[in-house]
Amino acid sequence: MDGLSVAANVIAVVEISAKVAALCTEYISAVSHAKADIARLQSMAEDLNGLFKELNALLESPLGSKLEASQRMRRAVLESSQRLKELKAKLEPGRGRKAMSRFGIRALGWPFTRKDVDKIIQELTHCKENINLAMQIDQT
Repeated sequence: MDGLSVAANVIAVVEISAKVAALCTEYISAVSHAKADIARLQSMAEDLNGLFKELNALLESPLGSKLEASQRMRRAVLESSQRLKELKAKLEPGRGRKAMSRFGIRALGWPFTRKDVDKIIQELTHCKENINLAMQIDQT
């Protein structure tokens, strides 16, 4: 994968992670029983957003094409992207919720158990660590 396609994937992940964080904000105000899990997931999405912005800046720098370890992190970027897309799909309100909200009915329910959130955070942390490691290798 060349530098441009990695950068394009990184930009897409930045957008998805920002959307996941925004959706978590929506859930925090509507769902009271899972606030701690929602906050943890939101924090992870915001952390990933920042990391991917830094990665994008690194890849778009004049030396970006020469950063071999960063170019090899394709799998971690794609894995993060896929997981965040799945999260976004589960967090986005369906048509039924939108219709009910027009009538003043709150129908926003948190779609994950604590165990699900732990697993999601563990997977995203693994991706984040792989990306951080590749960035550190290139910076040294």
